[in-house]
Amino acid sequence: MESHEAVLSWAGNPDELEVLKASIEIDDPDSFEIKMENNRMEIHVYSTSLRRLRSTVDDILACLAAAESALNQMK
Repeated sequence: MESHEAVLSWAGNPDELEVLKASIEIDDPDSFEIKMENNRMEIHVYSTSLRRLRSTVDDILACLAAAESALNQMK
């Protein structure tokens, strides 16, 4: 069985990164892993299907975009 991985990298303010991280942590934790280091968040997404990998990445990006928009409105 094939395994596929995508890595999303997000850089920025550590406090804002924590908010962004919290916005996606409740999603399917078996599908991805979040690594935080040096003002950077990396999200490693895993799947045995390219279609499912794309769907998971799309969901994560939508959550991050919504959270980032909310943060920007608070500024």
